[in-house]
Amino acid sequence: MSAPTAPLDVAGGSGPLDLVAAKPFSLVYRSADGTAYVKVYRAIDPGVRRDREIEGLRLAAWFGVSAPTLLRTGEATVGPWIEVSAVSGRPCGIDTPRALTHYLDQVLTTTGLVHRPVETVPTGYHRTRLLSQLTHRCWKLSWWPMLHAALADVDSAPCVHLHGDLKPDHLFVHGSQLSVIDWENSTAGPAAQDYADAAFHLVRDLLLAGTSPRDIPVQAIGQLPVTGSALAWRIALWLDRRRRTDITLLTVDDLDALTRTATAEASIRACATVVAGLLSGGVPR
Repeated sequence: MSAPTAPLDVAGGSGPLDLVAAKPFSLVYRSADGTAYVKVYRAIDPGVRRDREIEGLRLAAWFGVSAPTLLRTGEATVGPWIEVSAVSGRPCGIDTPRALTHYLDQVLTTTGLVHRPVETVPTGYHRTRLLSQLTHRCWKLSWWPMLHAALADVDSAPCVHLHGDLKPDHLFVHGSQLSVIDWENSTAGPAAQDYADAAFHLVRDLLLAGTSPRDIPVQAIGQLPVTGSALAWRIALWLDRRRRTDITLLTVDDLDALTRTATAEASIRACATVVAGLLSGGVPR
């Protein structure tokens, strides 16, 4: 799907908007004065994702999380959209040990605010919801029964509100002020999902920056209460959303290495090894 390159003019709003990010599932525009952004949703369930982000922003305000303020919403030829205020600061970095530690602190601060209890869910709900995010082609792969069995460990977890996409680009810091953006994946489920998101993004980005698997700071990242089963699911989700054949690169041995880990540090170490192998096999970021 091609992205419009001319400024998007949303009548009655902040005037002409310049395209600053074009992704397969969204377009992001910035106002000329930098005080507002417009996000246009496209491709997969654009209206559902827009509504989910609106609800996520509402919950963020309710929980006391600093986040963009919803200014307007509407429909355009290119898709449903929202206009939100800009937040102060810069996204978290991970390029130094100090920056990485700071990012992990911000993740734990965010989850401490967001992970509020939701209603009780029936046994099997968490596992079913996580697996339903993978496409049907995964069902026929040799590791599917192993992943299904491993995710039994999330079924007894409380159901909490989730951000749904915790990564450095979505956590902005200005002095002592933390702001959290991009709430389109906000949902409810086991806390392990948010922690797996954060750990996976961190490990993958460190590997892409040139860190070797053996040098991944597993002790630092192990502050996040991640599990091998949740990381296995997150890696499968990553592959399933890339090129059609990438999901076939995941093996039973990979799943075994991830799901038999007993500690967060061991899970992260296994994640680094598996993801490094997949990246070397050509899987895109």
